[in-house]
Amino acid sequence: MNEPVMLKLFKEIKKHDPVRLIPLYRDLVLKHIGDRNRTGYARAARWMKDLKEVCARSGKEDVWNGFYRQIMTEYRRFRSLMEEIRTAGL
Repeated sequence: MNEPVMLKLFKEIKKHDPVRLIPLYRDLVLKHIGDRNRTGYARAARWMKDLKEVCARSGKEDVWNGFYRQIMTEYRRFRSLMEEIRTAGL
């Protein structure tokens, strides 16, 4: 499924049941980090931003905090990823 279609679908799901998006966003973040290039890292940071919003809306801040810590610890040597995360305002 291409990204514009996913964005529309996720936008609708976000309105009605945002908790269902949490595992999908996590998978997308990890998939894009696995691309191991700047474009993939930028997309991962964008999905992380959406994940943070969904977790906040659904009262699952602890899920976000755990995932964020995991990414920042596990990928701390991925300098480009860290820059993209900072640029995204996370």
